[in-house]
Amino acid sequence: MREPVRRVARPIPEAPGVAYHRLTAEEHQWVFDELIVPERGPNHSS
Repeated sequence: MREPVRRVARPIPEAPGVAYHRLTAEEHQWVFDELIVPERGPNHSS
C-alpha cells in the first residue's frame, strides 16, 4: 500500500484579484442582498 500524497499549501505570488471567484457585480449584489443581509437579522445596526 502506498503512502498518501502530502499536499503543502503554497502562497500565490500576488493577490488573486477580482476575477478570482468569477462573480459579476450583479451576482455580488444579489449574494449580499439575498443571503448576507437576511442572516444579519432585523435588529442588526448598519
